[in-house]
Amino acid sequence: MISIYKYELSFDHIQTIRCRVVKILTIQIQSGRPVAWIMISDQVEERDINIIISLTGENIESLYKNYFYIATIQDPPFVYHWFTDFLNP
Repeated sequence: MISIYKYELSFDHIQTIRCRVVKILTIQIQSGRPVAWIMISDQVEERDINIIISLTGENIESLYKNYFYIATIQDPPFVYHWFTDFLNP
């Protein structure tokens, strides 16, 4: 079975989610907190996915080479750019 689950995140620079990920759909702000919507499947092995945040203007050279872009969120006065080590199909 494939479902979409919501995972609450924090504004920590690096965080890990353990799930049966098929695809990361998006990250948005809900009630003032970042949340990820992730498509999961009981047919897929559970694994850790790392999520990294970068603020506008930060050096992202290592992120650009090793991680994949998920989303950009504006939460004034900050703009957050979210990346992951999981490659969406």
